[in-house]
Amino acid sequence: MIDTDKYEEHAKEGWHFDSAHVLRDGYDKEIAELVGEDWLDDEATQKLIADAPLLLAEVERLREEKRFVELEHGISLDNREAQVTIRLNQHYEKQHEKLLAEVKRLRDAVRELIE
Repeated sequence: MIDTDKYEEHAKEGWHFDSAHVLRDGYDKEIAELVGEDWLDDEATQKLIADAPLLLAEVERLREEKRFVELEHGISLDNREAQVTIRLNQHYEKQHEKLLAEVKRLRDAVRELIE
């Protein structure tokens, strides 16, 4: 697991490469410079580097969502058994709803026969 705490003070917004292949933040502050011929035409790597703050934000968002689900269901999503349990619970909840609807339908039918 990545320790994201070590990134807390990183430059946060608008990372981009300028025409001289210098990585800058949203305030135009220099962060890094690509050096070497191989990097100058590697647009995919440049985009990946520039998206680092977005990727970090997504990791943090997913971790928060995971914590929320774990607290809500009282489980740990770090093990496979918990994931299977969640799926089974969802399945049985749907089955339970169908059975309750059928019971209601049968009760209504019995009431009509009695009346």
